Amino acid sequence: MMGLFPHTLNQFLVQQFYGRAPEDTFPTLYKLNSMDQLKRGCRRAGLELKHMQYYPDPGYFRFSRWLESTALMADWSLGKLGKEFGRLYFTVTLQKKHEIQSLAA
Repeated sequence: MMGLFPHTLNQFLVQQFYGRAPEDTFPTLYKLNSMDQLKRGCRRAGLELKHMQYYPDPGYFRFSRWLESTALMADWSLGKLGKEFGRLYFTVTLQKKHEIQSLAA
């Protein structure tokens, strides 16, 4: 969502809400931010996606007890819809395809 706004606004908000220096933030471009993008990237790299774990993070709203509590409830509610809803972070386990073939032999 921050991609919709100038990076200077992101720097200002981070400084105001979290007390971090503006140079502590930097523009980002995520190319592997969905299951389809991950699978496509794995195919291109000769990797197999073995596991994906999603994590909520209400800590973004730690500057306000009310917002943090609301984020916790939203994460819990969205999690009931599906494991990927409301989750900002994820980790993946990948394996080289030739390792899979040699293990099967």
